Amino acid sequence: MFKYMYYSSRKRACETGKGLDYKVPAGDDFIWILMEKPSDQEMARVSRDFRIPKKHFLTYNKEKRSARYSVDPLMFVFMDYYLEVEDIKNSHILFILKENALIVCLPAVTQFHNELFDRLVQSLERSRVKNVVRLMYQFLLDDVNENYDVLDKVDTLITDLEKKVLSGKDGMKLEDVVKMKRRVHDMARRFWGSAKIIFVIKKGLGPVKPDIESMR
Repeated sequence: MFKYMYYSSRKRACETGKGLDYKVPAGDDFIWILMEKPSDQEMARVSRDFRIPKKHFLTYNKEKRSARYSVDPLMFVFMDYYLEVEDIKNSHILFILKENALIVCLPAVTQFHNELFDRLVQSLERSRVKNVVRLMYQFLLDDVNENYDVLDKVDTLITDLEKKVLSGKDGMKLEDVVKMKRRVHDMARRFWGSAKIIFVIKKGLGPVKPDIESMR
């Protein structure tokens, strides 16, 4: 799945599309690209058009924890957690922020991130402020809000698991509780990684300097 949103400063309008027929932005235009399970052709094209080393598209989903590859362009990867039909899912996400481009890459197609893309495009169309910093900030903000739902779900699972362990039913063992709590610990480290990235954006340490309106 390859989706994009192109903002034309001349038309003051957002255009969406699928596939490789996008334009490379110039001037005050910018683009948001969502790559899910990208093909070799898609990776090669984006790598060439935006001068991103192709190796990052090939290795990011092997990272064991959040990692920042560079500041300019701002390039980092983290493990994302989200809910799909009450099931907890996770996925590596590669973020690349350039002066006029936001590129988000995932190793598989997900309903959650497709819906998030569509929702944020609609939000940007209604917004007075339109730039890549706002897109990045809103993506992370919405994603963090979703993480609270994930934590609520995990808390419920832990409570149910503890009850089963204490009752001795279903062959549940203390090790099962320990595994679940270790998963929560891994999630907490991922949330801390997001907080650090938001700090980098707010401080203007990346390729784009934020303004107050973009961070609202």
